[in-house]
Amino acid sequence: MKRILLAGYMLCLVAVVGAQTLTQQWASNHAGNGDNSDRFNAVIRDASGNLYAAGFTMRQGNGKDFLLVKFNTTGDTLWTRTYDGPANGNDELEALAFDNAGNIAVTGTSKTATGKDVTTALYNTSGVLQWLNSYNHIGSLDDYGVKVATDNNGNIFAAGYGYNATFNNDYIIIKYSTAGQVLATAVFNGAENLDDELADLAIDGSGNVVVTGQSGTSSKRDDYATVKYSNSLVEQWVKTLDQAGKNDRATGVWIDAAGDVYVTGRSNNGGDYDYVTLKYNGTNGNTNLTGWTQPKIYDSNGDDEPADITGNTNEIVVSGTKFNGVQTDIQTIAYNPSTGTVLWSVAYTNVGGNNEEVAHVAIGPSDAVIVTGTTDVSATTA
Repeated sequence: MKRILLAGYMLCLVAVVGAQTLTQQWASNHAGNGDNSDRFNAVIRDASGNLYAAGFTMRQGNGKDFLLVKFNTTGDTLWTRTYDGPANGNDELEALAFDNAGNIAVTGTSKTATGKDVTTALYNTSGVLQWLNSYNHIGSLDDYGVKVATDNNGNIFAAGYGYNATFNNDYIIIKYSTAGQVLATAVFNGAENLDDELADLAIDGSGNVVVTGQSGTSSKRDDYATVKYSNSLVEQWVKTLDQAGKNDRATGVWIDAAGDVYVTGRSNNGGDYDYVTLKYNGTNGNTNLTGWTQPKIYDSNGDDEPADITGNTNEIVVSGTKFNGVQTDIQTIAYNPSTGTVLWSVAYTNVGGNNEEVAHVAIGPSDAVIVTGTTDVSATTA
């Protein structure tokens, strides 16, 4: 079975890449009133060391409710907030972020009178709800909230995907003011009007918005689709990737201080999946960059599936999983931001020989790379 808990400021499984060792500071969990399958999907840490974790809790009757929990530096629960949408259906948070005042913005999917909608809320640090809005794309068709981010002015951008009139998914991005007013929206429908599913969202220092994910084609395969918008959600450029005429799915995006965009994901090489990472000029989306040979491919000769990407001035870090023939292991790779040269590549195998799944990667003090996710454990060790 899988164990879901919060340890230190990581979810479930934590690997620190490099020679550093990790000492557990505390462990805490949340048990709801339902079947005990509660889950945290995302966690963030404030400047004081408090942690905020978001996901869902099972209520009696086994429906899902939004779950947001604040933990202090010793793992004590300071407050818990739940939300059951108006249709009393399944509600689940997927992402959270701080605004410029330290408030916590969350987004996910909630069941409403118009079906499943992208639902975004803002809480202050005491857990008081400031506002909550649900966004319905078209009619009573389903929409899903995936990511949330904020700009330097405190505006909140929620992103996901939802059905259009032809019952194919489109990217959806909504810009909210600090008071929860909808300021702008954007929809991306790929060139062939097929399924487009957003995976990640990033905002640069000027407030421009970049999203990435997958866009369907008539040949029954997916391509990377990365779109840059202005702060008012006016489209700036669109770039797609068809790596080898097979399925390509972007999973993560990160933007550097110069505004250049880095995207990672998986691409089918005809036999299995590889990591495929690209760098785009932030101004025009050009990939013909001096010194950076495109794309960067990692192939272990098994299924390699990256989950997340991050970086700083010293390195661009991609982390995900590779299949070693028996189980999935964590594979983390660092690239030089200027040249794309591989700086290091590290695999992590759980001592129990179980499958790992990566959720996020972050760079901490002294360039320590921290990978979070889940690991399978047997019932005898859980």
